[in-house]
Amino acid sequence: MCPADSNEPVYLHVNEGVGSNNALDKVLNTHDLWKDSMRPDGLKHVVVVSDDNASMGANAFHNAFKAFGPEYESYRFHAIVSEIDSGDILECAQNAVCCALTADKGDVYLDLIAMTGGLFGDLCDQDFTPIFNELSTEVVDSAPIPCEFEIPEPMGEDIDFGKVNVQFDYNGMEEVFPKVEGPEQCMDVPDGWYYDDEQNPTKIVLCDATCAKVQGEENGEINVQFGCDTVVPQ
Repeated sequence: MCPADSNEPVYLHVNEGVGSNNALDKVLNTHDLWKDSMRPDGLKHVVVVSDDNASMGANAFHNAFKAFGPEYESYRFHAIVSEIDSGDILECAQNAVCCALTADKGDVYLDLIAMTGGLFGDLCDQDFTPIFNELSTEVVDSAPIPCEFEIPEPMGEDIDFGKVNVQFDYNGMEEVFPKVEGPEQCMDVPDGWYYDDEQNPTKIVLCDATCAKVQGEENGEINVQFGCDTVVPQ
């Protein structure tokens, strides 16, 4: 039902025409339209598909995007563009099909990829499946471990909230974090977690120091386990 195909909060379609050279301007100028869909703690990814170059310089976009706030500073820029200069007669003689698809080499986008550690997709391939598969993997792998976990609806039996544990797996090691009564007790333990509501829990929340610890491990993983007596500080 494009363009009326938004499905918020998971997908927002901003219906905006994009010209040959103004994709970066559009990203910046429409910020008020899409900013409310951005999770403050989520890593931001920008993807541009273009057969042309950008009129805005890489540094100008880079600085303007980061200026939206601290949560934008570690963004990744990805692009599907051409590395072929359509004005280069020798290159076009060797890559006639690619030159036919290309208005201009995407120098600015290539610079932004290099600046942010993003992914490059070759426009001339005209098969975007590999780059989008790689991009989806990149988005998942680069996402930080969350520090709050929704408690799922039980399937077939009630959850015993006295038999819940939070285990952190990293670098081949396993660590079970003890449960404390609330955020005020977090100062008394090296690592810990608590329920958002002791009487009617809906979330498991990591203590601030524990949150920083797990998000500092690139290959870490949190497992919430049900069925064994909850570990508490000794």
